[in-house]
Amino acid sequence: MSGRDPSWLQAPILTLAAVLLIATASGGSEFTFALMMSATIIAGVGAIYVLFPGSRFFSISLANFLAVYACIYVFLVETNFLQASTAAVRTGFLLPIFAFIGGAVLHRRRIREIIASRPSLAAEGLTRGLLWLLPLAAIGLFSFALPSFAWSPEREGLTLFVSMGAVALIVFLLSPRVSVFLLLAGLMFERFFDRVVGLVVPAFAFLTFYSMLVILFACIYRIIDLYVPGAHFNFNGSPHRIDFSDSLYFSIVTMSTLGYGDIAPASELVRALTAVEIVGGVLLLLFGFSEIMRYAQDQRTLAEDRREDD
Repeated sequence: MSGRDPSWLQAPILTLAAVLLIATASGGSEFTFALMMSATIIAGVGAIYVLFPGSRFFSISLANFLAVYACIYVFLVETNFLQASTAAVRTGFLLPIFAFIGGAVLHRRRIREIIASRPSLAAEGLTRGLLWLLPLAAIGLFSFALPSFAWSPEREGLTLFVSMGAVALIVFLLSPRVSVFLLLAGLMFERFFDRVVGLVVPAFAFLTFYSMLVILFACIYRIIDLYVPGAHFNFNGSPHRIDFSDSLYFSIVTMSTLGYGDIAPASELVRALTAVEIVGGVLLLLFGFSEIMRYAQDQRTLAEDRREDD
């Protein structure tokens, strides 16, 4: 195990947090199920990393994909299998994960060759990598027709088990293709995060300037409401004084052009200021996006020049 990059642990740790969040949001009473999901995902990612040493981004992609799978599974159960037994729900969740691990063990030599080759991110490769999702999507769509049958809890649990068994069989048979998809996704994550890291400085500068403008207009709104006679703001249609937290919230909503309507301008002066802030916010977004992209292009050009010099 020596020489392995310990940063692979970031993936299961972040996935653990994500799965616990999903399970808590879907219902706090199922905390045991949340722990089971989390433990299974962590163990699955660890097993893949042991089977395929050096596949850091493959493991990270698998962890992210399993977190998405957990979210979709909880959604489908809550939507279409509310009467299914706890045993059926938990077993159904485990089946595809165990099937993929089993398929990975069976086809480990081929999967290692795929990982070692680091396939290209060409559109053709991505398309082939996604084809295995089609039968899974068909099974998911079929499940939406099940509530109309008004089946008993036993039959509903059996249907869930059979459906997830079909998913598990597909994943087992197509585990090399699933691995291609995960590897390509991992490579895309790698490129994406490399680019994001390069944009931290200009993005931080933009957010700093954006925040300053939000605070500036919030202060102006508060000062007007304090010292200029008349009603300047409505709360849910009724005139109301605002405090600083209200003015800051109103400024953020106005600058982003969301306009929820819970706080609305009631005077011509505030309406004029909100119009200025909205236009300024749009221009700032356009200008900031342009500058961030220009900075990224300059950094890429500089990196290419350095490689040529070397």
